[in-house]
Amino acid sequence: MMIETLQILRNTAAAAGSFLAMLAMASYPAAAAPHNAWQAPIAWQAARPEVQQAGFNLHGLDGLPVYAVSPGLVLFTGYKEGLGQIVDIGQGNGVSTRYAHLDRLLVHPGQTVALHQKIGLVGDTGWALWPHLLSEASLSATR
Repeated sequence: MMIETLQILRNTAAAAGSFLAMLAMASYPAAAAPHNAWQAPIAWQAARPEVQQAGFNLHGLDGLPVYAVSPGLVLFTGYKEGLGQIVDIGQGNGVSTRYAHLDRLLVHPGQTVALHQKIGLVGDTGWALWPHLLSEASLSATR
């Protein structure tokens, strides 16, 4: 069971990285990125160690659709300090994905989502300095 769980987490993280990177590159020209857009989150996190993020920050235009990178059950939607509007999706075996800084939530807790289903819109809620998506994949023994 642990091997299956690790495999799910690895596949989810790989899918999140590749799918979201393709989405970001296709929909957001690098020339439009804010000055020092990639360096600013690193400086911000160094100044605020309690806000460390374990995922991908992908720049996007306000209102771009955000898609689930893996099917699963919506565990939580709502506001969390620092992260703003978020969607947490559980894939089973303790594997979950989180999408943060959303402008609008399009799913609700208890809802089953399909692969690449639209779940929200890119925003700048929480402690975001500009519109972007934070995507995280995690493994928890307690879920």
